[in-house]
Amino acid sequence: MGNRAYLDIDDVNVFESNNSLPGFWLGLVDLPALREYGSELSAFDDAKKDDEEFSPSLVIPRDRGLSNLRTAQQTIDRIFPDSSLLLEDFVAFLSEKEGSEFRLHLLKIAAFSSLEDFLALVEQDVAILQQQSVDETLYCTDSHDQIGDGCGFVSVGGDGSFRSFSPRYEEAMNSRRARPRVASEPALFSWKALLFCLVILVLCPLFTWLGWLGLQKDGWSIGSVSIFGTNLLFYWFSIYGVCGELKALVRGRKPGAPPPKP
Repeated sequence: MGNRAYLDIDDVNVFESNNSLPGFWLGLVDLPALREYGSELSAFDDAKKDDEEFSPSLVIPRDRGLSNLRTAQQTIDRIFPDSSLLLEDFVAFLSEKEGSEFRLHLLKIAAFSSLEDFLALVEQDVAILQQQSVDETLYCTDSHDQIGDGCGFVSVGGDGSFRSFSPRYEEAMNSRRARPRVASEPALFSWKALLFCLVILVLCPLFTWLGWLGLQKDGWSIGSVSIFGTNLLFYWFSIYGVCGELKALVRGRKPGAPPPKP
């Protein structure tokens, strides 16, 4: 199931996340509210924090949260312009929803690290979003995952209206499912690997002959079948390895290619 966090408007769940803390949510928060929340968490011992019934939320009055979010919007638009359109929908959606306060349930996410480390990282991001930190390079997010690192997932059991409100939400979901693959580097040629495969290939006929002797003596026994089967695998392994190393050797002789391994 993962460690989940939730964003509520009053008592209505609107967004949720799994194993991550969405960056747009932090735009609702300012440093005084975060520090007050941190003090509340620190007032309880570790045994109390493990109690499932104990789940304090970070509460932000609606108008104050929206004001914080508009400031954070300027920061995110500048640092990650690819997220601007979805963030614009997120801000408009929360602005239209009725309610008196926003509630962020973050305790399960905090369980990934010590409470002190978690609060320090969140405070760093909040300071950047509220334009109280000059080192914006410390703010990191994944531009290919505007859901997990952005608005979060539309609530399953609560208010799921953001899905119909924002067509960009589905676009971001589709983009998240189709993350670009990182091209793997071509294998480098190795003399040791080529020699090893050649030795195996040279030994294969010997095992073929042993298998033939066993077949003449015992017929199709378990032993002879095992020898033939294993021998076929070694033939495939050695030929495949030799071909792969020769391809790497040819590729390595092209201009700009990396030098071969010893």
